[in-house]
Amino acid sequence: MTALLKDLVVVSKDDFQLLCNVNSLETRFRLVTANSSTSALNRRVGDLVTFTPSGSRPVRALVRYIGPVPELVGSGSLVGLQVIEQGWEGGNTDGSVGERSYFCVERGKGVFCDIGSVVVGEGGSCIIESAAKLESLNQGYVGRIAALMENVDNNNTKWGM
Repeated sequence: MTALLKDLVVVSKDDFQLLCNVNSLETRFRLVTANSSTSALNRRVGDLVTFTPSGSRPVRALVRYIGPVPELVGSGSLVGLQVIEQGWEGGNTDGSVGERSYFCVERGKGVFCDIGSVVVGEGGSCIIESAAKLESLNQGYVGRIAALMENVDNNNTKWGM
């Protein structure tokens, strides 16, 4: 692939962090040039997406976490997903890595992936049809907030604040 100056695209810092772990230059280009309503870069916690595991068929999933996972990648951000496809057990996490919890799902249903493995699902966002589903989504937000607060505390300690 040859990039031309006319193809350069300005990306936000958050988008850049998501793109860091996408290995394919073609996939990066596709993500940044996609229509903003259909771009995987515009996904948020709670959105319904399609996840394509390596060597497997695409499955429906909910975005449960977006952000850094330093235990898995040195820099950049990953997407934490809860696969909701009936009978699918190909996940490798319950939302935790080591001692740190990023989101909470049943073991075998959670995955961390790069944004290039995610496409917008039908409907674009999660429909909350029960109190249990709302509670499940809230756990994702709580995990994200806890991770951010821990990061702030670590930085404050590091810099003597």
